Amino acid sequence: MYLFSSGLGKHQVTAKVHVLDSGINITLYGGDKTHVGSVVVAIPRPSLQDQSVTSVTSSVINLVGHKDEDVARPLAEKLARTFGQVTVVTAGIHVEKATSEDITVIVQNVDEVMDAMILKLETVLR
Repeated sequence: MYLFSSGLGKHQVTAKVHVLDSGINITLYGGDKTHVGSVVVAIPRPSLQDQSVTSVTSSVINLVGHKDEDVARPLAEKLARTFGQVTVVTAGIHVEKATSEDITVIVQNVDEVMDAMILKLETVLR
């Protein structure tokens, strides 16, 4: 299991990553209240337009009123495409009365976590 984190206080985002024999399972959480808000399953496949390019088919389950897909889906799809592994992201990041600035900082922190994750997983999966 690998642990990645970025940000402070209500903007802190943490990801627990389990690399399985076949697949990657990520729990992404943070903010004022961690929870399960969205689950994304990203499945790599050859592109329909160019078989030499890896594309991704994703399935998403959102709990009512949750927008965690906005950070979970890009993460799941990027890792599935990069590593050719089925990738599942369960995400729950909640900041009470979040402003647009709060959301921007959280998205930046998720991006930092994703970049660190890719660097580490490149050494593990390749």
